Amino acid sequence: MKTTSQVITEYNSLFPYQSPSTSQFRMMEEIASAEPKSKIMIHNSTGAGKTIAVLSATLAKKAPHQKIVVFCRTISQLSSFLREWRAIYHKKKNPPLIVPFLGKYKMCRILANTSQKSMHIAPEAVGFLCHLLPCNFHPSRTIEKPQGERYLHTINLKLLKDPNTEYFKHQVFNSKKNQCPYYIQHSMLKAADIVLTTYPYILEPLFSYLLNSMNLSLDDTIIIVDEAHNLANTVRESLTLNDIEFIEEFIGNHVLLNTLKKIIGHIDLLSTDEVAPEYVWDELSSMLDVDDRFTDPETFTYLSSEPVLQFNRFLKMRNTGYLISNRSEIAFVRVSPAKWLKNLDDAALQIFMSGTLRPLKTFQKIFGFRKARLLDLEEIDNTQMFKGFVVNSGLTSKYERRNPYLYTTMSRAILRLAEVSPRHIMVVCPSYSFQEDLFVYLNKISKIPIVKEDRSTQISEIQNSLRFRKKKHLILAISSGKLSEGIQLVQHGNSLISTLIFAGLPFATPSPDQKFISQLLLNVLENHMLATNFEQVIPLFQLISQAIGRTVRSSVDKGALVILDFRAELLRGFDKSFEIKKFTNFERLIGEIDNFFSGYDTLEELNS
Repeated sequence: MKTTSQVITEYNSLFPYQSPSTSQFRMMEEIASAEPKSKIMIHNSTGAGKTIAVLSATLAKKAPHQKIVVFCRTISQLSSFLREWRAIYHKKKNPPLIVPFLGKYKMCRILANTSQKSMHIAPEAVGFLCHLLPCNFHPSRTIEKPQGERYLHTINLKLLKDPNTEYFKHQVFNSKKNQCPYYIQHSMLKAADIVLTTYPYILEPLFSYLLNSMNLSLDDTIIIVDEAHNLANTVRESLTLNDIEFIEEFIGNHVLLNTLKKIIGHIDLLSTDEVAPEYVWDELSSMLDVDDRFTDPETFTYLSSEPVLQFNRFLKMRNTGYLISNRSEIAFVRVSPAKWLKNLDDAALQIFMSGTLRPLKTFQKIFGFRKARLLDLEEIDNTQMFKGFVVNSGLTSKYERRNPYLYTTMSRAILRLAEVSPRHIMVVCPSYSFQEDLFVYLNKISKIPIVKEDRSTQISEIQNSLRFRKKKHLILAISSGKLSEGIQLVQHGNSLISTLIFAGLPFATPSPDQKFISQLLLNVLENHMLATNFEQVIPLFQLISQAIGRTVRSSVDKGALVILDFRAELLRGFDKSFEIKKFTNFERLIGEIDNFFSGYDTLEELNS
């Protein structure tokens, strides 16, 4: 085991920038001094350099026989680790080899050459397809077996030019055109130092499959979970009476199916043991498993249908969730990852990081980490970020208050704020329907050009159209949408968005089962207020923090957050560390923002 000073020395040699920030050094120091089998939870603002700091430190800390496995929520987010790996690559004498491990749906050569819309194949069904159809690319049907490790070094050198998952996929597809790209990629795993993959692989049985594929034991694995706040989201898989009857048509009468049908209509919270013994659940699950009996196209069509895939997802959750029944459906609900995260306890090191992992102690309880090391490293200070909310009866997104007066009042407030914004203004709407209504009124009176997000909007299109504009624009984004969570409008390292306006707050409508979910959360959090508000308020903190990251992308950027909704008062009450100023006088807010941005470069000055 390396000493802390050895890790720090090696880390400094790997770090690609001249001077790591204070928070980056803190992360490095925490990782360097971590005992074996430690858990570290890191909250740090979006854009503060978590990825490069954690990746550099873990590479410095890991022993030669160990591997780093990174889990991201989406495939696109893997590319950020590829970019930081590229920055490190030339710093190491023996550069670390990296593999983004993508699923069969992305790496199937047949699907890549066929219209997926015409085939109507769900991602989960590709496993059935691979097993059942006589694909000539499959390793069992080719004489030459995949030897991806032979190409790994070459592909890594090519990734230095274009570090993203699509380019990696392109290289793998072209490395051996008579073989299956998925299994070529699979055969690279044993030779890799870093493996990047998505959340599904952190769950069983895929996690064990991944370790076996790398010929790796858990205690030789360093685990990094990016955007770890997503692990705390309530996960739900539901069945209706029609879904159960669809299964019955294929397998016939079964005691568990009969029991599930009887439960629907009753409002109750149940454990699996209360419904049926474990062997009954296992029996039903095995009846829907794919094996050599199922080779005909009719059976494949059935097994790959959405109701059967949904039923399988429902059954897989039975070991980590609770059963909730109501008048129309029955669902497995998982409110805490604590149970399945215990499966990772023997890992060499676990790091959970996010820009929205706050309050840290709340997430610590949700994850079941009693002895985790907590780092709250919020890097944006009051000199960089202005936060305020307005108390006004005409400023809210509450459904019952939506009327022409509200949209008119909100449009005028947005344009008044835009006047004192030196750069582009992002307006985050709680839904597409609210955005459409607001746009009608805003478009009538706005002299500022408006860019509107819809379901087909591509981030790259907005970036390309606005990057060199000298005139500021209003960007109408959607809460939890592509723009509010993912866009980076940057020029010469400076953010081109200076003001973030929440046109109301996207409070979710409580579900009929909310009392049961709150009850389950109360068992975990041991705090009634936290349990009641976790499903409602914590997601708002996450949305706001993600959106703030659009305005402050560097140490010299400034950003103003303004929430046009009196309900923002709840945020202050829930998390004392969330510092936001209350305004009852709108013109006073305008004056303070104008003063805050005094001397800050405008778009014209940045692009001159």
